[in-house]
Amino acid sequence: VTVREGVDRDEARRLLHKYRIEKLIVVDDKYKCVGLITVNDMEAYQAYRNVVHGILSAHGGRFIVRAGAQTVVEGTVRPRTVVIEFPSLKAAQACYDSPEYQAAKALRAKASDGDICIIEGWDG
Repeated sequence: VTVREGVDRDEARRLLHKYRIEKLIVVDDKYKCVGLITVNDMEAYQAYRNVVHGILSAHGGRFIVRAGAQTVVEGTVRPRTVVIEFPSLKAAQACYDSPEYQAAKALRAKASDGDICIIEGWDG
């Protein structure tokens, strides 16, 4: 489900109920890219880690969470959670779509499984 910019809290709740969405990540007014990752081959994954920081930085991205300790209090998540902050939604999408990141993504895909999303922040 994609929610348009400017949707208020009541409308967001209505959509959660309508589409039976059980999990919602709430972030601040910055723009985030959230990745939930299962690393299957840490040695191969290291090749991705070696290049991704420079690619993200070139688009104004910075790690907020990078696979730190996590406690699952409801539901299930993957073993690694990564949150990257960008200066804008456009910058986050441009980074993901860039040839450099697509090449890095190919390295990640060989070594891991993941769920990635770009989330527009909320200043409510």
